[in-house]
This record gives sequence, C-alpha cells and structure tokens, in this order.
Amino acid sequence: MTPRRLPIFIATPFIGQGDILNEEWIDGRIALFEAVTKNSLLNLLDEDVHWLIFLGRKPTQKVVIYAERVFGGIENIHVLKVQFDANNINSKAKQISPVERYITILIADDDAWPNDYITTIREKANTLLENGDEHAGLTFANGLEWVMADQVDIHFLQKSGFKILRKQNLVEYRYPWLGCGFFVLQTKNRPFTSICNAHPTIPKWLEEEGFSVHVSEEPKRAWLYNRHQLSASSLVKSENEPLDFSLAELEEEFGIDATKVAAWSSSRFSSYYSEKAQGVGMLDMYEFPNLDDFVHMPFKSFFFNNEYLVIDTANQFNIRGPCRVRIYNITTKHYELLFNFISTNESKLRFHKSMFNREQEYKFDVQKSVDGTWTRVMPYVLIKFKELDHPLTIEKKMESILSPCVSSPEETKCRVVLTTKDSSFRLELPTQRFQQCILDSSLLSSTLENTLTIHIMRDGQWELESTKTL
Repeated sequence: MTPRRLPIFIATPFIGQGDILNEEWIDGRIALFEAVTKNSLLNLLDEDVHWLIFLGRKPTQKVVIYAERVFGGIENIHVLKVQFDANNINSKAKQISPVERYITILIADDDAWPNDYITTIREKANTLLENGDEHAGLTFANGLEWVMADQVDIHFLQKSGFKILRKQNLVEYRYPWLGCGFFVLQTKNRPFTSICNAHPTIPKWLEEEGFSVHVSEEPKRAWLYNRHQLSASSLVKSENEPLDFSLAELEEEFGIDATKVAAWSSSRFSSYYSEKAQGVGMLDMYEFPNLDDFVHMPFKSFFFNNEYLVIDTANQFNIRGPCRVRIYNITTKHYELLFNFISTNESKLRFHKSMFNREQEYKFDVQKSVDGTWTRVMPYVLIKFKELDHPLTIEKKMESILSPCVSSPEETKCRVVLTTKDSSFRLELPTQRFQQCILDSSLLSSTLENTLTIHIMRDGQWELESTKTL
C-alpha cells in the first residue's frame, strides 16, 4: 500500500522566544542548537515536512539576525515572530496544508530525532487512519537521555549545597509524552488545541477533546533528550544503565554535529550556567572556574558486574583522602554497611551480591571528613539488582576472605568489624545472610594488619563471638 503523505508540521520554540535577555545565555543556546538540533532537523525536511520556528513576539536582534541568516531561503522552514502556542501552530498548519488532515510534532532547540523519525511517524499515522481514526495522539515512550558534556548540577547546588559534576552520559529513558516524543493527527475542522500544555497532561487533554490516546513502546530510541547546564530542569532523570557510545555514532543515528559537541567542553559556553527557572528578562548566571573539588557523579544508579557492586571513590567520584562509604537499606531504614578509609586511586571496593537481600531496596553515598566531622557531599546513588548489559570489563570472582560459622537463631543479627590503624569496616546483617556472605579482599588493607571481630546480638546487646587477625 502506498503510504499517505500527510503534511507534518514540526514546531520549535527558539532561543527563549525573546523572553531571556542574557547575551551569554543566548550565545550558548545558539551554539547548542548548532551542535545538536540544527542538522538533525534539516535532515528530516522534505516537500511534506514543514518546520515552524517561533521567535516570539519580541525576539532579540541577535536571534533575528541569526535565524534569517541560517534559515532564510530554505524551503519549508517558516520563521515566525509570534509566540509558540497551539493556536499559532494550528493556524500556520491549516494555512499551509493542502489537505484536510495534518500532523503536528514538537521539539525544543536542544534535542534531536533519529534519521528515520518521519518514516516512523508516517507508519504509525497510516495505521491509525486505516483503523478509521483521524483524531489521535500517539507517544513514543522510549528514547535516550543524554548528558552531552560534564557539567555542574545547579539544581543540587542550590537545593543541598552539594558541589556535583555530572559526567557525560547516555542512558535509555522511558518517558511517555515527553515533549519531543509524541505526535498528533488531526483535521483542519478539529485541530488539537492543547498541544503546548504541560506534556504529562497531554493524554488528559486529548481525551477531553475527543482524541484517541496511544502509547507505542517501539522504537526503543525514538528521541535524543539532551540535558545541559542551560536547561530549565534537573540534569539527570533516568535510572537506567549507562550505554557505551561515541559522538560519531550519535551523529550517524541522530544527525548531531559530533565535532561541535566534542568542542563544547573546551569552549567558552561550557562555563556558563543559568538559574533553574522558566523566567523572563535577565536570568541569574554562574561560572565555575575551578572544579577540582567537585564530586563526580557518573551515573544515577549502580548495577552489578559479575555479581559485584563496584565503588571506586577516587576514580568514579573524585573523592580522595579520609572518607566513608555508607550502604543504606531503604526497606528496613537502616545503614547496613559503614566503611571508613583513606581513599586513593587504588581504592576500588567490591561488594558481593550475597551481602544484600535482593527483595529489598538499597542506596549508598560517600561522606568526606571535613574538620574532623563526617559530611555528606553527594546525593544518594540507587543500587539496582541487575547485571550490567554492557560492562567495559568483567569483574573477577574471588573467594571470601572468611568462612563464617555462627550457630545462632536465624532471626539474630550479626555484626562484622574489620579494622586497621586507618580504616574501619562494619557490616550488620541477619545471621542467616551472614552465613552465606562473601566478603571480598578489596575490603582488606594490603599493608596493615587487619583485625576481624564478629559480634552477635543477644537480648538486645552485642556480644563478642570471635576475634582474629587477617
């Protein structure tokens, strides 16, 4: 069957629509658009695909000059000096469309779509029309969340005082009705009038206007959702496993400009940070000339590698010197593990799955010693009981450093303490779990004498069960 070639209208609110006046913010957002969105969208245009670029009612002269230079004379690109809203989108679409039916889609000026996105939309729209449905909204629930470059997390700095540097990252992200992840099929006589409302509410508005609502789980990489320091929301949302990727691969799949993205971190724009706000006028801007003492956050969640949870405080988190790793059981509301030690580049810690109850939830953080007091310097990291699908290396399995033998009722708790002159490891578990627990040699000091003590909880008191040197 020959696919129907319905006109598709892409709508983009462009460079703050004149509401934000900071020169450095405007320059940075133009650079982001050049690096991420421009080529991706230009690749998708054809005779039936139109791009509506909304500059706002009072765009700055710099944005007008840029838009006229870049888009002037390109067929099917329409630069509009009006506000980005549903009425203006539909008015322009109805004016241009040569047929009754048309499709509208949205994308910000910092996101990207795969090269086959228009084909995917047409296939879904054709299915809807074949089923007699010409008023419908459909979301592609799955895409990619991309932290495009290392950047300070302003949200956490303002909220908690944590000096966090989010590391470049790419993760799978399921988010139905994300702004760049849905389309609306409609007619001139009955356009959808709520397309610019808050995106999580779109299904409700579709139903209220008599449109059918659809969620598609395929394709799995329908959009590239870019997170950066000039956006107006928190940086990291997805809790999935990080993917191994290259900018060249993203360029091939999504049409980004890999060269410009790679240059972003060393450009003047990478040092500009804006306040988390949907504000107008002048935004508060920040610069961070020295990031040496910022805690690095490579991922939002940690996964297991060949049955080991690996925490490398120095190389993963940029935390060195006296520190403390804390593993917290969310279900029981109890810190099961505390490990005080001197973090160095060789301090890679491995915690075996047997140390955890897989039916419960856990998280961890790392504290630093500040003026002799343990101080929390980072948000919690979720622990997921799932093996990494794409580990860069495979952790080697090792024998436990001890073979515990405790003859006590299974409801009794056990405390294991490993100490040296400059470290202290404490683990509290139900005795039944302790009997099956594998403790890795990474918890031992290779240069200092390690003392192991085991305590049993009896009648509400800890009693020493055994002591030995390892």
